[in-house]
Amino acid sequence: MGPRGVFAERFALLYAEAGDPPLKRVTESVARARRTDEQGRPVRVPAQRVSDWRRGRNVPARFSGLSAVLEILVGEARKRKPQAAIDGLYDLDAWRILWEEALASPVIDTDAPPQEDSAVCPYMGLSAFGPQDANWFFGRERATNTLLARLNENGITMLVGASGAGKSSLMKAGVLPRLSKDAIIVSPGTDPLKEFALQVPDLILTLESAADSEVLVEFAHEVQLAVGDRVVIVDQFEEAFTLGGDENRLRVFVQALHAAAEKTAVVLGLRADFYARCLDFPELAEALENRQMVLGAMSAAEVRDAVTNPAKAAGLQLETGLVDLVLRDLGTHNRRGKDAYDAGALPLLSHALLVTWQRRQAGRLTIAGYRAAGGIQGAVATTAERAWSDLDEPARAAAKQLLLRLVRVGDDTQDTRRRSSRHSLLEASTNLPATERALEVLTRARLITMDAGSVEITHEALLHAWPRLRSWIDEDRAGNLTRQRLEEDAATWASNDRDSSMLYRGARLEGARQQVTALSKDFIDASERQHRKSVWLRRSAVSLVVVFALIAASAAVIAVRQRDDAVFRQVVAEADRLTDTDPSLAAQMLLAAHRMRPDDQNVGSKLLASQQTPLAVPLHGHTGAVYLTSFTKDGTVLATASYDRTARLWDVRDRSNPKPLAVITGHTDWLTSAVFSPDDKILATTGNDKTIRLWDVTDRANPKHLKTIETGNGTTYLLEFSPDGKALAAANEDKTARLWNVSDPANRSRSANRCAAPRRRCGPSPSPRTARRSPPAATTGRSGSSTSPPGP
Repeated sequence: MGPRGVFAERFALLYAEAGDPPLKRVTESVARARRTDEQGRPVRVPAQRVSDWRRGRNVPARFSGLSAVLEILVGEARKRKPQAAIDGLYDLDAWRILWEEALASPVIDTDAPPQEDSAVCPYMGLSAFGPQDANWFFGRERATNTLLARLNENGITMLVGASGAGKSSLMKAGVLPRLSKDAIIVSPGTDPLKEFALQVPDLILTLESAADSEVLVEFAHEVQLAVGDRVVIVDQFEEAFTLGGDENRLRVFVQALHAAAEKTAVVLGLRADFYARCLDFPELAEALENRQMVLGAMSAAEVRDAVTNPAKAAGLQLETGLVDLVLRDLGTHNRRGKDAYDAGALPLLSHALLVTWQRRQAGRLTIAGYRAAGGIQGAVATTAERAWSDLDEPARAAAKQLLLRLVRVGDDTQDTRRRSSRHSLLEASTNLPATERALEVLTRARLITMDAGSVEITHEALLHAWPRLRSWIDEDRAGNLTRQRLEEDAATWASNDRDSSMLYRGARLEGARQQVTALSKDFIDASERQHRKSVWLRRSAVSLVVVFALIAASAAVIAVRQRDDAVFRQVVAEADRLTDTDPSLAAQMLLAAHRMRPDDQNVGSKLLASQQTPLAVPLHGHTGAVYLTSFTKDGTVLATASYDRTARLWDVRDRSNPKPLAVITGHTDWLTSAVFSPDDKILATTGNDKTIRLWDVTDRANPKHLKTIETGNGTTYLLEFSPDGKALAAANEDKTARLWNVSDPANRSRSANRCAAPRRRCGPSPSPRTARRSPPAATTGRSGSSTSPPGP
């Protein structure tokens, strides 16, 4: 990069940390400071010159002008973030050294026209690198060389790392293209033994015979002949534990790998949280003890290579300061060490860069595009939510169903993704067109990957980075586990020629009826037929010894009683299931069960216990989180403010059956507050779009917009009218409160300046998050302290 490039990158980073203030405001602040140069002349810095420094076009000729600008930027940056992002960013002495080195270095032509925009994206997002992506794979050279050296010897090598550390990419894009011999690549899936045999067709009969045999069969020689000297790579070996069901077939698979390792090199990519499961197999335990390679986090230099080198290879340019911003967000500058960041964050980094590439400008990746993408932590959630917003209501329901089918809920381990087929997903759908639309949108957003015969979530990072999917998994974990086991048992029953001994009976059948899916419908229907057949046989045996005249009556009484028992048990079971998620509905169902069986002490005790539980009537309509509610003085109308950028009015005169009155729109970002004036004629709303809006709600069903107050000071969290309704107080994110004169709602004026405790003066005191979105209203005087506009 050179000293000039380093100087430009650090200056751009400082400017970004200062909140990207307008160039004119910076130069005006320098003029007001009245600095002088070495010869006593006033320092003047044109806006264009500061712009050139940011873009790396030139280096300041004199340090006096640079230092005047640095003092302004450092002061602004300290307000927003007292601790510098990197060492020396706030130190003028360190800046002088950078400036001297840059000034002494040769000039590089930075005005050369940028390369033509490339339509090739060098970043993989949540997808793993494959052999065809080796040209974009950078940063893992050291790990690649280490693993290649291990593959020069025969034996099983265990490549262990966290989810997202890059094990698959290292093996496929780093090692595979550099191997001097052929390789066999296996993904275990639901039947690892079958997958291995498909890659080595000569072993199909041998391995199947070994799996079906009840005694140990020696097949090592056949495996060695069929595999030869080809390297065996098993990607995502943990799937053998999460998706494979037959322990005997799994053990034969491990023995086949051990046999192959006696003549060639075998490498298994293993997620670290499945380490203990491997210890159950002596062959794998030996490999973990003697031939283990841990893939940890990359160093800061390696991450820099992984960001910059693919861009260079694709003919892209990176805006100065972008790389340092990415490294800071990733956490490589953490003082705990160079590898202090979470190794599993690499897919999130790759996805953030992919979305930044999608926002490129003339072949240039910019800081603005990176921030618009949501950064490392927010890019996946932002992309997922954008894809979710593109779906209509039926497609959203279908998307939720198919995503949950692509997740394996862990009982005693972490949740993992599960591979399925397009045919199975469509077959299980209750709305085929909606499911097809959802598949198309989620695939286009790269949230799921569709291959010729399989569909899977692109990376397990999505399970934790997208709050909506995480909440779906957690809200009914027990139900998801039951459904998951039911489908697996149904598949096992179908593969064993529908053996009746595997069907459900009794209480297990009752519980499974609530989780019936299209995939398990035949299994449950067969179980119910078997159950009904058993009941019928028992009744027939009794009928032989009972008088024929009593048979019909007895059968009717028994049938009615069983039906009532089943309905009663189903109502009680449903109430128990809903106790934690919907206590109101659970209490209603317990009341219905009590009316069915007034003498049931268990139901009676549960109903009495529900008296201590607060019950609620939900109001449905908002599509985002609801942050604040307020009533009119007479309590007949409720106002709600929501993350979905709307406020709503509700008729709550009948508390058991509230009705929507009106939806208030107009805000451009999420809302935090909606309050009524003392006379209930005015509604004030506010939120994250730096405005307060006043509405005439005299006609509850048709609110009318009166006035928009531009606050300009970040998020406003709470509003409150004075008792006489003539003043409006606002609590703001920038540590201030403001009073607004709303005696004439159509023509407001601010009645008092904001006051930020614990400072004694009135003036702006922006928080770090507010400062990034809007420059402060204050300017910087000669001493570098902030001054405020005069009060009214």
